[in-house]
Amino acid sequence: NFSGKIPYEQLFERFTVGLRPGGLIMCHPGKVDAELRSRDSLTDQREVELAYFLSDEYPALLLRKSLCLGRFATFATLARQVL
Repeated sequence: NFSGKIPYEQLFERFTVGLRPGGLIMCHPGKVDAELRSRDSLTDQREVELAYFLSDEYPALLLRKSLCLGRFATFATLARQVL
Protein backbone atom coordinates (compact mmCIF):
# COMPACT_ATOMS: atom_id res chain seq x y z
CA ASN A 1 0.00 0.00 0.00
CA PHE A 2 1.78 3.12 -1.22
CA SER A 3 -1.10 5.50 -0.49
CA GLY A 4 0.96 7.38 2.08
CA LYS A 5 -1.49 6.49 4.86
CA ILE A 6 1.13 4.21 6.42
CA PRO A 7 4.53 5.86 6.98
CA TYR A 8 7.12 4.20 4.75
CA GLU A 9 9.36 3.21 7.68
CA GLN A 10 6.45 1.16 9.10
CA LEU A 11 5.64 -0.27 5.69
CA PHE A 12 9.26 -1.26 5.08
CA GLU A 13 9.48 -2.94 8.47
CA ARG A 14 6.43 -5.03 7.51
CA PHE A 15 8.36 -6.17 4.42
CA THR A 16 10.99 -7.66 6.72
CA VAL A 17 8.57 -9.81 8.73
CA GLY A 18 9.17 -13.46 7.88
CA LEU A 19 12.03 -12.63 5.53
CA ARG A 20 14.14 -15.77 5.16
CA PRO A 21 17.90 -15.91 4.62
CA GLY A 22 18.58 -14.82 1.06
CA GLY A 23 15.24 -13.02 0.94
CA LEU A 24 14.81 -10.04 -1.36
CA ILE A 25 12.93 -6.77 -0.93
CA MET A 26 12.58 -4.76 -4.13
CA CYS A 27 12.44 -0.99 -3.94
CA HIS A 28 13.04 1.86 -6.32
CA PRO A 29 14.24 4.96 -4.49
CA GLY A 30 15.26 8.00 -6.48
CA LYS A 31 15.04 11.65 -7.30
CA VAL A 32 12.17 12.64 -9.55
CA ASP A 33 12.49 14.81 -12.62
CA ALA A 34 10.05 15.69 -15.40
CA GLU A 35 11.08 12.74 -17.57
CA LEU A 36 10.55 10.19 -14.79
CA ARG A 37 7.26 11.83 -13.82
CA SER A 38 6.05 11.37 -17.41
CA ARG A 39 6.90 7.64 -17.34
CA ASP A 40 6.02 6.47 -13.83
CA SER A 41 2.97 6.95 -11.61
CA LEU A 42 4.83 6.16 -8.36
CA THR A 43 7.31 9.01 -8.55
CA ASP A 44 6.47 10.61 -5.22
CA GLN A 45 6.93 7.24 -3.56
CA ARG A 46 10.47 7.00 -4.97
CA GLU A 47 11.45 10.16 -3.10
CA VAL A 48 9.79 8.90 0.10
CA GLU A 49 11.82 5.67 -0.17
CA LEU A 50 15.04 7.58 -0.82
CA ALA A 51 14.48 9.79 2.22
CA TYR A 52 13.95 6.71 4.39
CA PHE A 53 17.06 4.93 3.11
CA LEU A 54 19.13 8.06 3.79
CA SER A 55 17.72 8.43 7.31
CA ASP A 56 19.16 7.06 10.56
CA GLU A 57 16.07 4.86 10.94
CA TYR A 58 17.01 2.54 8.06
CA PRO A 59 20.41 1.33 9.33
CA ALA A 60 18.87 1.05 12.81
CA LEU A 61 16.21 -1.30 11.41
CA LEU A 62 18.84 -3.39 9.62
CA LEU A 63 20.79 -3.73 12.84
CA ARG A 64 17.73 -4.52 14.95
CA LYS A 65 16.56 -7.21 12.49
CA SER A 66 20.09 -8.56 11.78
CA LEU A 67 19.67 -7.79 8.08
CA CYS A 68 22.30 -6.66 5.61
CA LEU A 69 22.34 -5.15 2.16
CA GLY A 70 23.33 -7.21 -0.83
CA ARG A 71 23.77 -6.76 -4.53
CA PHE A 72 21.02 -8.00 -6.83
CA ALA A 73 23.66 -9.67 -9.03
CA THR A 74 24.70 -11.84 -6.08
CA PHE A 75 21.09 -12.73 -5.33
CA ALA A 76 20.45 -13.63 -8.97
CA THR A 77 23.57 -15.83 -9.09
CA LEU A 78 22.50 -17.68 -5.94
CA ALA A 79 18.96 -18.11 -7.26
CA ARG A 80 20.26 -19.66 -10.49
CA GLN A 81 22.33 -22.13 -8.49
CA VAL A 82 19.28 -23.22 -6.50
CA LEU A 83 17.05 -23.55 -9.54
